[in-house]
Amino acid sequence: MAKRVEKRFKGITRRLFIYIILVVLGVSALVLISNTLLLRPLYYSSLRTSMIQAVYTVSGIDFTADSDIWTEELNSLTAGQPYDIVIRKGTDLFYSSSAEVGLRQKPESIGEGAGQWPDKRPPEQGSRIILIRNLDELEKIGEGVYFGSVTGISGMHMMVCAKELEDGMLILLTQPVEPVNQSIQQANILLAGCMLLAIGLSALFALRLSRRFTKPIKQIKSSVGSIAALDFNEKCDIRTGDELQSLGEDVNRLSDKLKAALDTLREQNAQLEKDIAVQRQFISNASHELRTPLALIKGYADEINSGFTKEYGQKDIYVGIIAEEAAKMNRLLKEMLELTRMESGMAALQNESLSVSDSIKTFLEKYDGFISENRLSISLRLEEGLIGYFDPVRFEQVLANYISNAARYGDENKRIEIKAEKVKEIIRVSVFNTGKPITEDIADSIWDGFFKADSARTRTEDSYGLGLSIVKAIQNAAGQEFGTRNVTHGVVFWFDVAQNKQA
Repeated sequence: MAKRVEKRFKGITRRLFIYIILVVLGVSALVLISNTLLLRPLYYSSLRTSMIQAVYTVSGIDFTADSDIWTEELNSLTAGQPYDIVIRKGTDLFYSSSAEVGLRQKPESIGEGAGQWPDKRPPEQGSRIILIRNLDELEKIGEGVYFGSVTGISGMHMMVCAKELEDGMLILLTQPVEPVNQSIQQANILLAGCMLLAIGLSALFALRLSRRFTKPIKQIKSSVGSIAALDFNEKCDIRTGDELQSLGEDVNRLSDKLKAALDTLREQNAQLEKDIAVQRQFISNASHELRTPLALIKGYADEINSGFTKEYGQKDIYVGIIAEEAAKMNRLLKEMLELTRMESGMAALQNESLSVSDSIKTFLEKYDGFISENRLSISLRLEEGLIGYFDPVRFEQVLANYISNAARYGDENKRIEIKAEKVKEIIRVSVFNTGKPITEDIADSIWDGFFKADSARTRTEDSYGLGLSIVKAIQNAAGQEFGTRNVTHGVVFWFDVAQNKQA
C-alpha cells in the first residue's frame, strides 16, 4: 500500500504536466480547425455583403454627368477594396478598374470608341476582366441584382456581383477566389507555427507550474510520513498563501498535538508502571504485615485446640494474645480500606469553617487515654483566632497519625509540641517530637505504605505502617501541602489546612 501511494504522488507532476499540454493541444486544434472550416465561409459572407452594398452604390452614380466626376467617385469607391469594378454598355466596355486595361481610366482613354479593347485586342491570359453574355449563370438575389462565381476568359475563378441598369448598362464587381484561398492557407500556416511556439512555451510553463504546484504537496506528504513514523521534528514550511499553506499549518498543529499526547501517554505509562510497582510492593508488604498476626493466631489456636494448655490461666493468656493480634489485623484492614477509598476519590471531604485551636484541644481531650498510656508530654503553641475550612474527621485523623508516629518513634523524653500558625494564605499545623532525625534518603519514602527503613527487617521500629500514607492521601484530596523536616533535638511533621476567607 505504501509503495502504491508513493507512486501515485510521484506521478502528480507528470500528470499535471500532461493535462496542461493536452488542454493547450486541444485549444490549438480547435482554433486551427475553426480557422480552416469557418474562415472561408465568414470571409465569403463578408465579401458578398460588401460587394452587394457596393454594386448598389455604383448603380446610384449619375453616369450622364461629366466623366471626371463619376470616374473620381468610382476611384474613391474601389480604393482599398479587394474587388474590381467593370461597367459595360451592351457589348462595349464602358469602365474598368482592372490594371490590364489601364487602372481607373476614362472611357475615351480605353480605346477609339467607348467600350473598345485597347489596340482592338482582347484581354490577355491572366486578365481579371470577364465577359458575361448570359446573367443566368449567376444567382438572382434582388431586382436586377445577381451574385455568383464564374470562370473568367483567363481561367481564373472569380466571385461576381452584377446589376443591370435601365439604360442598358451592366455593372460588374469581381473578386478572384484564389487570393482568398491563398490568404486562408497562409493564415493557417502562420497559425500553426504560432501554435507550435505556444505549445513549446506552454510545455515549459506547465513543467515549472507542475513542479511548483506539487512541491508543497510533497513537503506535506513528507511531514505526514514523519508523523506516521513518530518523528515530530519535521515541519511544513509552506508560504503559498492559499489552502496548501493552511493545510501545512494544520499538519504542524496536528504534529504538535500528537507529540504532546504521545509525551503525556509516555509519562502516564511510566507513572502507571511505577504505580503498579508500588501496588505490588504494597500488596507484598501487606501480606508480610498480615502473615505474622495470622501465624500467631493460628499457632495459639492450635495449642488450645490440641489440649496442651490444660491450665486455665495459660488458656487465658493464649486467648488474650489471639484477641490482641486479631485487633491489630482489624485495624490494619481498616487502614488499608481507608487508604484505598481516599486514593480512589470515593471518600468525599466534608469541610466546615472551624477554629483550628479549638479543634486541636478537642482532639487532645479525646485522645487523653492514649496520651497517658504512652506517657507523652504535650505542649501547645496555638495562634488564636485562626479559622480554617476543613473536614474535622480527617483533621483529627491526620493529628492522630502524627501523634501515634511521635509516640512510636520518639525518644525516651516523649516530648511533643503542637503548633498552629498562619503562613501566608494558609494555616499550618506542626507536630514536633524529640528523637533521632530522618535521613534524607528515606524522607520521601516514609509516606509510602508499609515502608521499611531496612528492607531486610519485617516488624521492627524502623518499619512504617499506613499512617503516613493515609495522611498523604487526605492532604492530596484536600489539595493541601504536607511534609517533614529535621530540627534541633527532633523531627517536625506538618500539614496545611485552608483558611476560611469569610472569617
